[in-house]
Amino acid sequence: MTNYGVVLFVFLIGRMQTEIARSQKINQKWQVIRQSKHYADISRDQNVRGQFKKAKREKLANKHVDVRIDSFISDLSLDAEKQVKRHMGRKLLRKVEEFQNWDEFYLDYLFGCLKPVVFSERTVIIQEGDPINVMTFVLQGKTWAYSNSLPITRQRHQEDCDVRRKELIDWAKNENSYQQLPISDRTIRALTDVEAFTLKADDVKCALLFRLVSKEAATLIQSFWRFRKHKHATPRTCMVGCFRTQDKVVLH
Repeated sequence: MTNYGVVLFVFLIGRMQTEIARSQKINQKWQVIRQSKHYADISRDQNVRGQFKKAKREKLANKHVDVRIDSFISDLSLDAEKQVKRHMGRKLLRKVEEFQNWDEFYLDYLFGCLKPVVFSERTVIIQEGDPINVMTFVLQGKTWAYSNSLPITRQRHQEDCDVRRKELIDWAKNENSYQQLPISDRTIRALTDVEAFTLKADDVKCALLFRLVSKEAATLIQSFWRFRKHKHATPRTCMVGCFRTQDKVVLH
């Protein structure tokens, strides 16, 4: 075998080993994501699952692109991201007590406002003493919540943590709270890479206001039509009664 043949053989062996290692790494990540409860939610809808897999395969076909196969949102087409976000966002939003009885019409508005974000390991998601300007819904990853004013026993590690949701809901319901955002009483840090959706405080307030105004408008319209119905029915009833009375007089 010539020197050129030896070099080519070594190159091909190295390339094959690289591809095998890459394939094994991808398979391991696929197994992780398949075991996730969120993937189980996606799998219930064949269309969403198909778009999710297709988008990942297309990215994997480009070997020069570093694909986050274990991510639910990264590397997806706009259409696939929209479908996955809607499917997963519905369940995440329903975790918030305020949204549990909302109609799909109003939830659709919130779906459109959800923004995907990835917090790297050890990144501070929110700092103690800072304003809470977003509501965060964790898809995967672990967080650590702690405070300088709390004993160590009350500091905790969490998955799918409640990142200051109740405070933002209370703020959004307050008509006089446009300027002053609630303040976080603890720091929340990403222990691992954390993938999440965020919902801005202003979007939450707009959704609550929109729903309130719509309900009040619907009640006003219903009252108006009931009034009109009653108003038009009363003279007619009186006229029919008069005609019947006149008929009786004539007959007598």
